[in-house]
Amino acid sequence: MIKQFKSACRTGFTLLELLVVVAIAAILIGLLLPAVQKVRTAAARMKISNQLRQFSIATANYATAHNDKFPAADGEGSRDNAAAFYQLLPYVEQGAEGWLHQPDGPPILRNPYDPTWQGFPPNSMGGNVSFSLNALLFRSGLTCNNLTDGASSTMAIAERYATCGKFYADWQMPKYSCYRYEDGKMILLQSCSSGRRRPTFADAFFNDVTPVTDLVTNTTSPSVASLTFQTRPLSIADCDSRIPQATFDAGILTAFADGSVRLLRPATSPNVYWGMVTPQGGEIVSD
Repeated sequence: MIKQFKSACRTGFTLLELLVVVAIAAILIGLLLPAVQKVRTAAARMKISNQLRQFSIATANYATAHNDKFPAADGEGSRDNAAAFYQLLPYVEQGAEGWLHQPDGPPILRNPYDPTWQGFPPNSMGGNVSFSLNALLFRSGLTCNNLTDGASSTMAIAERYATCGKFYADWQMPKYSCYRYEDGKMILLQSCSSGRRRPTFADAFFNDVTPVTDLVTNTTSPSVASLTFQTRPLSIADCDSRIPQATFDAGILTAFADGSVRLLRPATSPNVYWGMVTPQGGEIVSD
């Protein structure tokens, strides 16, 4: 008679073993996630840096073709009184003007990590933009020769939320078509349905924070104490339209007039930051 023996081999996991495996997997995922997030953030910053660099280089190419003059944010001096971003588009990519009436506008004007970008309806003659121009640099009549602080020390373009507070930035807005001054204040005209503004920073017409230079000490401070830029506001309502916004906690990406792109940290001194905004302040700044 043949005896049958039970196999000593187990065919499955015990509950304790399963819990141990799950715990180890959770620990490994927890260790890997920060590294993956860092890679994703670095890739995002590289994309935005490339967009900024393209516009900075386009600005230099525009100036070369226009007697060393920078395009004016308000359209003054341009053939069709066109906004500065519109003037720069042909120097960024061939056929970029073809996006004029598209609801999303030229892709290069959009920061994909801007949580406030909304786009515009088709044929609306306008559109959001996630970047802003230094109003002190992009002004009528300013030339490369007037850049006495040096191109490498003058901020040209910075990140900015497309919609911020009561304003949305329109890349095709050249003049002051929605506003007028009354008793020293900017008044939104009834003909405008919402707070439309130029995509600029340090723009006094829109009550932005502006640099104030002490000619004795050659130092520059903000017109509102301590303000430089915002780092990831929690909502549109928390967004301060008077200054640019950074989409990452590490700092704000900015392009300079020489074509370089830098990351300015939240701890950047207001004197250093606003000294880099002025094209003719005479400051000696370092980031």
